[in-house]
Amino acid sequence: MTNMDDEINAERTRVVLFDAAGTLFQVKEPVWEVYASHARNGGWSLDPARIRQSFRAVWASLPPPPWEIVGADPEKLWWHSLVKEVFARSGAAGAEGAAFEECFEGLWTHYAQAGAWQVYPEVLESLRQLKGRYRLGIVSNFDERLFSVLSGLQLEGFFERVTISSHARVRKPALAIFQRALERHEIPAEHALHVGDDPDADWSGARRAGIRAFLLNRPKVTLSHVVSCLVDEKTLRSSSEI
Repeated sequence: MTNMDDEINAERTRVVLFDAAGTLFQVKEPVWEVYASHARNGGWSLDPARIRQSFRAVWASLPPPPWEIVGADPEKLWWHSLVKEVFARSGAAGAEGAAFEECFEGLWTHYAQAGAWQVYPEVLESLRQLKGRYRLGIVSNFDERLFSVLSGLQLEGFFERVTISSHARVRKPALAIFQRALERHEIPAEHALHVGDDPDADWSGARRAGIRAFLLNRPKVTLSHVVSCLVDEKTLRSSSEI
């Protein structure tokens, strides 16, 4: 899919909202390699290529988290189901019991640590240039582990509000999570801009909420393009102008 950026107009923008993973930072190691490593600790020898295939299939087919469950962590339950199914499809016979639970907890903890992630090269400088000129926030389908990741990556100080699916109890591209972010920033949709890397969750989701959107497409289109428009007070209307 090609880049589909909406109009970026510095004069109209008051708040810039960002997606988190895939926009500000990315995994340091391929997920399937990390899964294979943790599986070995549980006694399973799994092929990373098969894990990769399984992960993508399960990710695409798994229903949303069970938001209706009270007194539980729906996001963690969702990830538990995903990891269990990925392991099973990848050849981990008997992926259950104490060995699996220990393996899952290891993966859950791993991705709560900043060391599992790396900030994209242009992000820190981009945020420094925007901070002070605009109010910054995050709208992410991450769970509460995002706060420890942001802190460890030295990103948390840039953002006025962080809106996550665990708290909104709904995931992008749902309208409700964007509305929650706008309410928390006390800003109307026409004065917000959302930046992300997912055509559906970020671009289409923001547009349905009445928020202008910019779709990243690394390495061709990065946060540097957003900064060049907002800081230099230019208007960018399409990817053809990049």
